[in-house]
Amino acid sequence: MARPATSWLTLVCLAAACEPEPPEIDFEEPTQWVDTFIATGGKGFGQGSSYPGAAAPFGLVAISPDTRTDGAHVSGFHNGGYWYEDHLITGFSHIHLQGTGAPDYGNVLFYPADGFEQILTDSETRVASFSHDNESSSPGYYAVTFDNGIQTEIAAGQRVGVHRYHFPDGVEPTMVIDLEHQLEPKDWDEYSEPYRVDAEIHIDPDTGMVTGLTQNAGALAGRYYGFLVHFWAQVDPPPSSWGTWADAAPEADSTDAVGQDLGGWLGFEPQSGGTTVTVRVGISYVSDENAQANWVAEADGLDLEGLRAQTEDEWRDMLGRIRVTDGTARELTIFYSSLYRSMLMPSLRSDADGSYIGFDAQVHVEPDEPFYSDMSFWDTYRTVHPLVDLAYPDYARHFASSLVRMAQQSGGCLPRWPCGHGDSGSMIGDPADIVLTDTWIKGITDFDVDSAWTAAKLCADNPRPDTALSGGRSGIDSYLGLGWVAADEHSGGVARTMEYTWADHAMATWAASLGYDDDAARYGDRSRYYLNLWDPETRFFRARDRDGAMEPLEDFSELAWQDEYTEGNAWQYLWLAPQDADRLADRFGGHDAILERLDEFFALSTEEEETIWPELYYWHGNEPDIHAPYLYALLDQPGRGAPWVQWVRETRYGTGADGVDGNDDGGTLSAWYVLSALGVYPIAGTTTYALGPPVFRHAQVDTMGGVLNIDASGAGWISRGTWLGATLDGEAIEGGTLTHAQLATDASLHFQLGPGAPLVDSERDPRP
Repeated sequence: MARPATSWLTLVCLAAACEPEPPEIDFEEPTQWVDTFIATGGKGFGQGSSYPGAAAPFGLVAISPDTRTDGAHVSGFHNGGYWYEDHLITGFSHIHLQGTGAPDYGNVLFYPADGFEQILTDSETRVASFSHDNESSSPGYYAVTFDNGIQTEIAAGQRVGVHRYHFPDGVEPTMVIDLEHQLEPKDWDEYSEPYRVDAEIHIDPDTGMVTGLTQNAGALAGRYYGFLVHFWAQVDPPPSSWGTWADAAPEADSTDAVGQDLGGWLGFEPQSGGTTVTVRVGISYVSDENAQANWVAEADGLDLEGLRAQTEDEWRDMLGRIRVTDGTARELTIFYSSLYRSMLMPSLRSDADGSYIGFDAQVHVEPDEPFYSDMSFWDTYRTVHPLVDLAYPDYARHFASSLVRMAQQSGGCLPRWPCGHGDSGSMIGDPADIVLTDTWIKGITDFDVDSAWTAAKLCADNPRPDTALSGGRSGIDSYLGLGWVAADEHSGGVARTMEYTWADHAMATWAASLGYDDDAARYGDRSRYYLNLWDPETRFFRARDRDGAMEPLEDFSELAWQDEYTEGNAWQYLWLAPQDADRLADRFGGHDAILERLDEFFALSTEEEETIWPELYYWHGNEPDIHAPYLYALLDQPGRGAPWVQWVRETRYGTGADGVDGNDDGGTLSAWYVLSALGVYPIAGTTTYALGPPVFRHAQVDTMGGVLNIDASGAGWISRGTWLGATLDGEAIEGGTLTHAQLATDASLHFQLGPGAPLVDSERDPRP
């Protein structure tokens, strides 16, 4: 989506001179501000990879359209199944990941068609054109009308969904079920027996009941054995014709099929004035029977409107735990849409009776403790989990408990990026240590902390055991022996070392809170290992080989994605120690020196031309440097950092399909905006929050200890006022930070923002 040519300064000055009237906001109806199409578009590295379909908060089911283009289908543009630039829909599948950098899921696809023909067995040829003008969505609901007049409405609950298809006159009403479809095509060469499982479909024409299963084997969840998806569907009215296919060979009147490349179809008698078909669906990872039981437990007796209302109430409660007012319509839309996307992952994996498939591939039953997976930890530990700790501690406990069980079921170590029923092994670091520390030290303690600590310590101190199926620190031998990950033995020497030291800082904090003083001291010493990679000549962090040597200077580029950095460059990894900001500053020569370098970094960022490629300086579309605007506050200069916080919010977020600066990564960028808009940015694995200018004049956050009230005063457009200071319960705040204990109670945080012009001039215009 193109951006206007006028400068950001011009737009803001105009806005400050003529402040828009804030809309009336109904605290009881925050769902009105959610736009589910934000972050479903973008190009290159700027795509959000979200989906617009129907989902419940942290739900198992996410029913959304999977789209295609006329030409070559680029799977990387469809990590969430949907890309806003497309105009063809291949069907509506029941499971999706949110904002990830790789495609997966897209299982159990339904598609309303005009009669059945063989091309409907293939996702590439089974397509219907549509226009965004005939498409709508809201939390828990999605609707679209194809260009051929077939209408689809979908509502979703935690484990269930309702589809309603209306076929106009002149159309032969048909519903196709594709069990081969998924977003990352299966590579069965990797799934020899016993891991390869045949799909099944069973149709009972008399009752209109359809059951079956398929195996997911995608880019992330299929690392070991994938997982099975069971479904139960009830169609109303019952079909008048039916059939199945296996290996793309259709067989009319067949009610059962087993094999690969498999699906089925149902035909219905046309009715005068159009034919309406309702499909009630339950999904389970355990059995067909559980899929039906999930429907009975969660939505029995509900029609589409009833399920939609039930899920809207869930979203109203969850979104309403954070209440903001006195913002513009644009700001309210970005805020609540971001908060919504922050709660689409992790994903529920257990059934209504508490049964789930564990990381040991066995069925477990725990009725009182739901099990969650799909945790994009390398990303989400920075913002999503701290946001959950602050405003949704009940879910934080469930996530922590799930992590403990994952470790117990998969050989002892905590997973790095759990997806489905196993660890995808994606990305680097040891982020689960940080997430569990964050949970524990913020007072969410009702999980098995002894088992959690044992699992964290096992792979923080040792190579991953041969019997373990998850987690582990690559390069831990050199890290422990040398004080850095040796670059001649492992890629990402700088990135891994810095991530491990952040994790060790968290481990030291956690150990101290548990009374393990020796462990606290040991991990505390290790948390400073990143300083061993400082190169005083270039003033960047650079990798070392086992013998301590760095690569020749002529081979070093501060702007290139070199092997020592993971998804980033030397500038972007320069700041990856917010948990240790004072020592980081010492390496630069003190606070003044690092602040000057930060100023240089952001000044260069504003001069950079936008492309579809990763940005060379501040890159908000990825994770290593997204905390950088708050380093100023951590170094006691919140006013100096305030304009850069504002600049990121204005230039990296918007209300269009490209309204997020890159993959949302399980809600990471969305949660960044939510926290930043409140004026409090958590440093993961610590109790510290860096302060910055809030967006709204008034905000309330329901916390475990009470209601946090946040207010701001000042003339002009409040979110762009200059920083004058802040108070907590009437007392002036010295420096730029507060603690979780100070915020997670009945506290009153007040920001003073001065009048007048913004402090940043940039050619990077606000997103539309």
